Amino acid sequence: MLVTLREVTRFARAQHYAVPCFDTPTVETVFGALQAAEALRAPVIIAHCYRFFGPIDVFGSFLTAAAQTAKVPVCVHLDHSITEEQIDRGLRGGYTGVMIDASEASYADNLATTKSIVARCHPLGVSVEAELGHVPDFDSMETYDGYLYTSPEAAGDFVQKTGADLLAVAVGTIHGPYRMEPKIRYDILEKIAGQVGTDCGLVVHGSSGITDEDYRQCIARGVVKFNIFTDYASAAFRYWRTHVPGRAPSYVEAVAGCVPVVQARCEKYLKLLGCQGKSWL
Repeated sequence: MLVTLREVTRFARAQHYAVPCFDTPTVETVFGALQAAEALRAPVIIAHCYRFFGPIDVFGSFLTAAAQTAKVPVCVHLDHSITEEQIDRGLRGGYTGVMIDASEASYADNLATTKSIVARCHPLGVSVEAELGHVPDFDSMETYDGYLYTSPEAAGDFVQKTGADLLAVAVGTIHGPYRMEPKIRYDILEKIAGQVGTDCGLVVHGSSGITDEDYRQCIARGVVKFNIFTDYASAAFRYWRTHVPGRAPSYVEAVAGCVPVVQARCEKYLKLLGCQGKSWL
């Protein structure tokens, strides 16, 4: 069943669990994630991004069609949009959640951009995620020097003025494989949660390299959504490298062989985040 980003996370904070957002840039990743959610009776978020292969609107139509046939709540999310044109294509594609990422802009410009996107999306029933602070890519971070942590005080002001449904925060994670040991600033996260209140869920990006205890501690401090890609994509790639060369009789069978690999990794995170059995359908 297709639901919005706000709907898919609405019970998470009160019931002390979080919902994984799996970036699903290919057909086998889409069905691996959905099969995992259905097997565990869990809500889930599947996502696309302008960085992936395939037009945002066209791929969105495929994702929404897949979500509508699922027997669990599924949000189709547009991840890390950086322009209004990308948001427009997302709305045409049927995404029920969009992320506007203006985190590299000034605070004033980020606030104004996010507020504008919220004003456009909410009347259409589409939830909006924003980012404050900045979660960097792995190739730009070898130490925490210069890391742009989210300001708790600014977070409260930002959410109040923009009306964003979810807020992605920078508390020590990075996108992609870590070059250093991740160190989550629980103290900052706890202060952010206190400032934004209970109506806005918190989001952690770059979740593949953090520990199981990090997940639990973040959930205890108001995180309702974790973005996950590198870990399960790496597992699928390892399968491809070790099982496909000279063994798979056809490309179709090779691709299909990745589905159970993706499903197994997605099930791991659905269990870890506590959303197994949390489907309300």
